[in-house]
Amino acid sequence: MRSSKTVKNIKKLSGAVVGIPPRHINFAFPESMPKYFYAGNATATTFFAMLSGFFPPGERYFMESVRHFRGQVKDESLRAAISGFMGQEAIHGREHDRLNQILAEYGYDMQSPDRFVKIGLAILEKLPPSTRLAATTFMEHFTALLAEQLLDDEHFVRQADPEMIKIWQWHA
Repeated sequence: MRSSKTVKNIKKLSGAVVGIPPRHINFAFPESMPKYFYAGNATATTFFAMLSGFFPPGERYFMESVRHFRGQVKDESLRAAISGFMGQEAIHGREHDRLNQILAEYGYDMQSPDRFVKIGLAILEKLPPSTRLAATTFMEHFTALLAEQLLDDEHFVRQADPEMIKIWQWHA
């Protein structure tokens, strides 16, 4: 018979336990969202729209690049971190898919960034799994640089529509 201490040690860790909780959220995008939601500027807003278009296929790529190695990871804490990361990426992709539908209704070409990213990722798919994982790390690092702006630069944040900045800060 197992002791209760042994049973506790068998309990599966989750992403939340290791500091990577999937943060479930459904954004209520405003009906009256301005077309140029960043500083009233068409170029800056288009930049954000194109980033949003890149995210869904990119998030799925990130998930697949780590999923390839998950079965090889023996450390339960690291396996839980991988699961938490994958959960977050799935939610990020879902919410950006929703935002991209709205941006398309506003007249932004959201099919082009999706198509371009898929072409680039198809090229990466020809590389070894370790290189795909390294590419994921690189792209996540780039995302972290943008996240720093979204979280720390108050002037940068004040330039955005107050409702639209919420999805970007959440993603950050």
